[in-house]
Amino acid sequence: MSFISTYLAGKILNAVLADVPYSSPSTVYVGLHIADPTDSTTVALSNEVVGNGYSRQVGDFEVVVSGSVTTNSTVITFPVATPSGYGNVGWASIWDAPTGGNLLFHYPINPTWLVPANDQIQFPIGSLSIQLN
Repeated sequence: MSFISTYLAGKILNAVLADVPYSSPSTVYVGLHIADPTDSTTVALSNEVVGNGYSRQVGDFEVVVSGSVTTNSTVITFPVATPSGYGNVGWASIWDAPTGGNLLFHYPINPTWLVPANDQIQFPIGSLSIQLN
């Protein structure tokens, strides 16, 4: 189950109910976390994986035709963790920028992934699911 950030929830509510324009990011980025990022950009930035070759990766998602679910439409591959590992990664996130920026969604990874040195994380097509209820 995915969770929407406070930032994006506010943007959607304002766009739909108060006629305040919102421009969607042209590119979104997938991040990894060692603790629950919660709905807060500040908390998410504080527990995102850092160092060891890590960087957010571009995420492409399916267009929602019906329903309220989308999944990644391309494989999302993170760099090999070097010289040390990423640690125990338990959450993924969607951002509007490759660094910093605004948290859009977060998603628990079950089971968590222990990423040692010289290993990497990959999300196959369709494995990262974002849903609005």
